[in-house]
Amino acid sequence: MSEIRVRIAPSPTGPLHIGTARTALFNALFARHHGGAFILRLEDTDVARSTSAFEADILGGLHWLGITWDEGPDSVGGDDHGPYGPYRQMQRLQRYAAAAADLLARDLAYPCYCTPDELEADRTTQEAARQPPRYVGRCAALTAGERAARVAEGRTAVTRFRVPPGVIGFEDAVRGRIEIDTANLGGDFVIVRADGTPLYHFVVVVDDAAMEISHIIRGEDHISNTPKHILLFRALGHAEPVFAHLPLILNPDRTKMSKRKSQTAISDYIAQGFIREALVNYLALLGWSTGTEEEILSFDELAARFDLDHVQKGGAVFDRERLEWINGQWIRRLDDDDLVTRLEPFLEAEHVAGRIDRTPTADEIRTVLPMIRERLPVLGAVGDLIGFL
Repeated sequence: MSEIRVRIAPSPTGPLHIGTARTALFNALFARHHGGAFILRLEDTDVARSTSAFEADILGGLHWLGITWDEGPDSVGGDDHGPYGPYRQMQRLQRYAAAAADLLARDLAYPCYCTPDELEADRTTQEAARQPPRYVGRCAALTAGERAARVAEGRTAVTRFRVPPGVIGFEDAVRGRIEIDTANLGGDFVIVRADGTPLYHFVVVVDDAAMEISHIIRGEDHISNTPKHILLFRALGHAEPVFAHLPLILNPDRTKMSKRKSQTAISDYIAQGFIREALVNYLALLGWSTGTEEEILSFDELAARFDLDHVQKGGAVFDRERLEWINGQWIRRLDDDDLVTRLEPFLEAEHVAGRIDRTPTADEIRTVLPMIRERLPVLGAVGDLIGFL
């Protein structure tokens, strides 16, 4: 197998999501298993919603989980490391502009001057005819004079990529052969906004190609995007990576996991007293199996066994009880000094909240460990167990 290069590319528009953490973990395990490189890239082109606080939460959460990367930014505002930087998209805008200019020069993309009212009228007509929304191609064949006339009217242009007719097929490393007719892609799609800001489908391909990503391991909700990405890889003259689409994480009722029904932020699980070894262990088993009866495994043990062949196709149901059981197993594996150290901030929080009279000393905590260790599903439950001190 040629050099393995995989990546996680979160957007700092919210806290580290449990689904993002699992995707990062699967990529990291795959890279470690094959002796490859794991890259972290920040997709921060959504300037209105991206914040340094969310970036800090994402990077800090991954560090807390023990998921490390070979290339990318280590901290908020910190220097990038790696030969393919910068690893923040807002610092790569010139690269996207050059790639877009190349597509325009070869007529693989074109300026589109359609107004919002025109596009809305098209959608209304399509809805009335019970047709799926798609761009009608109004600007696809404009002459140079017609383009100049629209510019003279004061219209600005987005850049659209020309979608050729045909079927795009690829071998998904998890799901096998997938084929999607380009007629279902909604017509020629926008790759650069009128203000010059590039869009996701475009920048992700430019970056994956430039960083020589060999395998794209991501959630199954991206399957429908993959034909667009393959077309862009081909248009830009790059080989396509291997795609592997992971099963979605589901609520117990088998709906897609969302913060309305479940806790989705890794920071919430940290605050409740789940420990990193258990979260990593559980997330690895959320959609993948060892092929054996083994359940309690360290990161290194997981990496030694990990492959894409045992990733399941169906949705992975999030089971809080199983997570707590795995967490309890790992708590029992901690040596006394380590467990005391991890319990101390939770006991201090109990004292500050007035739920216990004082913060016990390390020696006092160590004394009661034989009585509480087996009864701790999470570290945050310690206050109820030693309130008598």
